Amino acid sequence: MDYMSGGSLDVHLKMNDFRLRGYKIRLYTRQILEGLAYLHDMDPRILHRDVKSANILLDDRGDVKLADFGISREMKDKTSSMPSITKGCGTWHYMAPEVSKGERYGRSSDMWSFGCVVVELSTGHPPYHDMEGPQATFKVAEEKAIHQGYSLSERAPEDLQMLLLKIFQYDRKQRPTARQLLEEDSYVNDLAKYH
Repeated sequence: MDYMSGGSLDVHLKMNDFRLRGYKIRLYTRQILEGLAYLHDMDPRILHRDVKSANILLDDRGDVKLADFGISREMKDKTSSMPSITKGCGTWHYMAPEVSKGERYGRSSDMWSFGCVVVELSTGHPPYHDMEGPQATFKVAEEKAIHQGYSLSERAPEDLQMLLLKIFQYDRKQRPTARQLLEEDSYVNDLAKYH
């Protein structure tokens, strides 16, 4: 394991007054996706189950990697989700609606949490950060109001908005995989023109 001297992404955000430049947001988004794709493509597949900025670490070059696999689980078969023994696992503000309802956890649940991290990278906070965790989760899961829980800058690129629309699907079968986004999404693939 590499020594990640830059600390956690949530601390990095605080040290930068919750503001990152557009290129860094794209870079971190891509690097987190690469980590998720690696886990989700393994045999057996690994589900992280607690994707959040505090569990993403920076190295001395400023690159990020997923960390804290304390509640991660292997999927023994190639089905898309695992039994509901995971009810309540994860962190409130990053929790997929199906997880907060006690339904099956799958790689699509990790993808929802990843979307919350992308919102945090872009705005400085995860969706509904101004609410207590259970209230925020209720708002997301029961009222299906994820897009009301954050406000991107009017200068936010359209491809970032499209990325979040793809990820925040309430039908988890409609959420893209990390591999699909790495192969097809313009937001995570247009790094060169923003550097």
